[in-house]
Amino acid sequence: MPTISKNPSLKQIAIECNLSVAAVSMALRGHQRVSKTTIKTVKAAAKRIGYRTNPLIRSVMSLVRFSQFSKKNWITIAFIWLEDTPESVAESNFLTKLIQSLIQRANSLGLNVEQFYLNNDGMTVQRLQKILIARGISGIIFSPSRQSSVVKLPFNWVKFTTVIIGHTPWEPEFNRVGHYQYSGMRRTLQNVFKAGYKKPALIIFENSNEQTLKSHESAFLAHYPDSKNGLKSIFHIAGDSDQLRFKKWLKVLKPDSLISTSISTLNTHSECLKLFLTYPHACLDVFSGMNLAGITGIIQDFNAVGVNAVDLMITQLLHNDLGVPVRPKVVMLAEGEWYYGKSLPKLNH
Repeated sequence: MPTISKNPSLKQIAIECNLSVAAVSMALRGHQRVSKTTIKTVKAAAKRIGYRTNPLIRSVMSLVRFSQFSKKNWITIAFIWLEDTPESVAESNFLTKLIQSLIQRANSLGLNVEQFYLNNDGMTVQRLQKILIARGISGIIFSPSRQSSVVKLPFNWVKFTTVIIGHTPWEPEFNRVGHYQYSGMRRTLQNVFKAGYKKPALIIFENSNEQTLKSHESAFLAHYPDSKNGLKSIFHIAGDSDQLRFKKWLKVLKPDSLISTSISTLNTHSECLKLFLTYPHACLDVFSGMNLAGITGIIQDFNAVGVNAVDLMITQLLHNDLGVPVRPKVVMLAEGEWYYGKSLPKLNH
């Protein structure tokens, strides 16, 4: 009996049955050009090695085979940048990994991705909609919003299949993909306690707190052991004028460690950042591949966001689901790898 591999492939079946990969593919689909005997032999071999067809890819490839277009030009989906420019995307590790993984996943399924920037000179929502319709693009994925508390766009949604990335509320609501922010905060707080700290405090940004539906704040309060002091241990940053207030708050509270939701956002408040760095600290997002400061915290899997956004989009396209969904789906991705850097030394017990 052959050894069952972790990820059996068509090639393995082809070798075992002494057939070409194309013949194996047709046999698994029960193609009329393949004899019943060969179909039976191939399916038996597939069962022995544990091969299972991917129904999503099978459906996509079926459409590609019967399309009047080549695979390269079969279908194009749009990725729409709400607020970013090509320059701001290039400067962001998250956004760069997001679009790279999204394009790679789409291309692997025979799809093209065309990017549009709403911030471009002369671009309006109305003009963009006309462009999409003229080019026959019905699938659109929107980038995360980092500025709006609620996103409202005057699109004729009935003509499109739409996926949102991030947690910012939309009107109307659509299917979306995002990190499980509540779980990330819970894990960070638990690891801070595990490192020996007794009185951590949370630095949170008012805008992002609202955008994530207060997931970070809720998780911190729910898992802080001292409920009486939980609320006192959260500092909300709303603007640059919070520097002096932050300094006074630290002096009164006397935390033994600090937690931030995003070191990059904190970096925009330089004086607050300087104070933050004087304490043992951890972060919910230490930017995978760019953790030069050795910050303790979560290295988020940014690639998974792009991959899941495409998968959610193509599932809708295959079912011809256009317009506003009756019950929007939310794909919540678990936090990535926990990293112990130099910023949060483990205390002796």
